[in-house]
Amino acid sequence: MDVLPNEILLLIFSHLGVEDIVTRAQHVCKRWRLLCARSGMWKDLVYVPGKRVSEKEVYEVIRQAPKLRRVCLDRSMDTDTFIDNVRRFCQDIRELRVTPISWCGLSSRHIRALVTRYPDIETLGVSLGEESPRESLQLIGSLGNLRSLELFGFNSEDWVGEWRVLADGCPSLERLDFSCYGLKVTPEDLAYFLSRKKDLLRYLRVTCPRLDTETVKLLGQCITLEELRVVHMPQDTPVDLRPLVGLPRLKSLGLRY
Repeated sequence: MDVLPNEILLLIFSHLGVEDIVTRAQHVCKRWRLLCARSGMWKDLVYVPGKRVSEKEVYEVIRQAPKLRRVCLDRSMDTDTFIDNVRRFCQDIRELRVTPISWCGLSSRHIRALVTRYPDIETLGVSLGEESPRESLQLIGSLGNLRSLELFGFNSEDWVGEWRVLADGCPSLERLDFSCYGLKVTPEDLAYFLSRKKDLLRYLRVTCPRLDTETVKLLGQCITLEELRVVHMPQDTPVDLRPLVGLPRLKSLGLRY
């Protein structure tokens, strides 16, 4: 292995998982450690902690991976400790997804800590656990480089109007998904959002209990839209959906009743 050029070693390393790099490869020798420390090595690596791995082992991986840029947590762990460890040891997180395992979501304190630590984050998937998410959404809206946002939440019937702070922020947002775990958006809020993001959106998935003519008209003006999913749409929707047919880049359309 000593005779292999760096380019070949990096190609081999690119097929390893985060755990293999952190706990094995970078400890073999000084040369390998320096190669593993290159930022390019971590560009596309995603750390997804295994469900059978102890929390102690998860935190040890995070501690030894300061270049880690992408993390997806979809197992039960103490959220406070997990986020604190990521913030403490990972220098430049660009993708963070914390899938809700319980009914608890992230508070505005968590969101503020993440936004402050990683202002250039590009992909974010979090659960909002508060009755009113305004402060959290305002913080998320301040992220200038955010391109993809996936929101989980519960009991959102009282969140009318709260979504508009996202429409007024997130200038780079291309992908939006708030169709999971009961998040519902009114046609008025959706129309407001589309009126400001129709020239940027490439992917939209939303739970909307009803569609009106204005909302469908605005959807038909989203000329960059490639995928559209509307969930829980009433079967007796009287609105003419033909404006959606003319979307020039649309590759996938799903209307779930």
